[in-house]
Amino acid sequence: MRQAQVLMLPALLLALGAVTAEPASDWKPLFNGNNLEGWTATDFFKAGAVKVADGVIRMEKGSERAGPMTGVNSTRKDLPKMDYEIRYKARRVDGRDFFATLTFPVGDSHCSLVNGGWGGTTIGLSTLDGIDASENDTNGNYDFVAEKWHDFRVRVSKDRLEAWIDAKKVVNVVTTDRRIGIRIECFASRPLGFATYRTTGEVRDIAWRALNAADLAEIAKLPKE
Repeated sequence: MRQAQVLMLPALLLALGAVTAEPASDWKPLFNGNNLEGWTATDFFKAGAVKVADGVIRMEKGSERAGPMTGVNSTRKDLPKMDYEIRYKARRVDGRDFFATLTFPVGDSHCSLVNGGWGGTTIGLSTLDGIDASENDTNGNYDFVAEKWHDFRVRVSKDRLEAWIDAKKVVNVVTTDRRIGIRIECFASRPLGFATYRTTGEVRDIAWRALNAADLAEIAKLPKE
């Protein structure tokens, strides 16, 4: 009897392990935390320095007059274009403008999520129908705290763009029959990149995942207006 109990113990432990083990994540990292592998400093005119340290990409403030923007953009060839989401953490270290504006693919086009532009608090998508985030229907304001890491998530689906900051949904726009684009200043950030404007910003924990059937079903239930 005791021998049978001993033989059953490993099986029981394996079963318990199967129950308690966390499911594998479908998030795929875009930044290794060690260097700029898969990334390159964006070719902005007289941009500030780009450095990697302690798992963070730091984009130093560019020249005040000649080159106000600094950034990094992905060199990967396997980036998604539709039905995906991307998440990252970012913070403003110095300055009063956007500190990690994300430019991302939307089908055959691109769009940018502005974080803290036009004086430090403006958020939204640039551009929709040729109109900037400061003036289109995604315009909003957010109180970004200096040196604080903020959580960002952007979701791209066939007829909708959504974005969250610190788990708060800040963008939810139907894109059917809308013209999606970016400002000329962010052309260099394509296909996927972060940029700062007269500001030092940092990003880390960058990852993406493909939307699954449950995600698409959830999106399909959202109001169409």
